[in-house]
Amino acid sequence: MLNQVILVGKVTGIYDFVTSAGNPEELLISLLVTNVNETENHTDEINVRLSRHLSNAIKEHIEVGSMIGVKAHLEIIVKDLTVVADKVTFISLDKTKDIDYDKYIDGANEV
Repeated sequence: MLNQVILVGKVTGIYDFVTSAGNPEELLISLLVTNVNETENHTDEINVRLSRHLSNAIKEHIEVGSMIGVKAHLEIIVKDLTVVADKVTFISLDKTKDIDYDKYIDGANEV
């Protein structure tokens, strides 16, 4: 069975996601995604949960207004269907920020 979601959109919100231990270790981001078809355009705001590892890797780079692509899967967490990110790709980024790319060279630290 295939469980994969690909989303491309603009970040409209970045929120700390508090785990059951009470620690804000993960991020929840809101994406504004536009569906275009022949008759109409429809825009949805979709919440995406990022793991602790992924949150730590992108926290200093992501900001409201960034255009990102998300490869994710669907997961049921406490009776709610949740989009959980597996990989994040920055499509547009504030180029004035300095990014330490060396810390992402190891395949385990892939963003």
